[in-house]
Amino acid sequence: MTEPSADDSEERRRSIGARRNPDTREAILDAAQAIVEEEGIAGFSIEAVAKRARAGKPTIYKWWPGRTALLLEVYHRHKPANVHMDTGTVEGDVIAFFSGVFAHWGNTGAGRVFRFIVAEAQRDRSSCRFTADLCPRAAPAIGRNF
Repeated sequence: MTEPSADDSEERRRSIGARRNPDTREAILDAAQAIVEEEGIAGFSIEAVAKRARAGKPTIYKWWPGRTALLLEVYHRHKPANVHMDTGTVEGDVIAFFSGVFAHWGNTGAGRVFRFIVAEAQRDRSSCRFTADLCPRAAPAIGRNF
């Protein structure tokens, strides 16, 4: 068995026991985002994220049930906090809302991630269930916007 070098030990995050380490969570999300930006959805895998984040695959699967769930969190990280604009008319509000959403999808990698999530939900039952479980939680936010 080889001893870890001094450089290796400095780069590793310390375990904080059974609690979830927020530094590890952020490292995983940062790694996932970077892989999507650099390699696209085709290059995205839990293995690649684990390697880049220096985290174990079991840790990732403990927090996210699969790659769709992880990508959905990456998507939500970059979603604008408030896309509602009060233009004075319902028509104007709807146009402003969708203009903002479509600009966000077109000008960032978010559109690519969103399309993958929708396609994966159609292809895979567990992704579909996970995505469907989010809908009741998202409904109040949608209601606040309109």
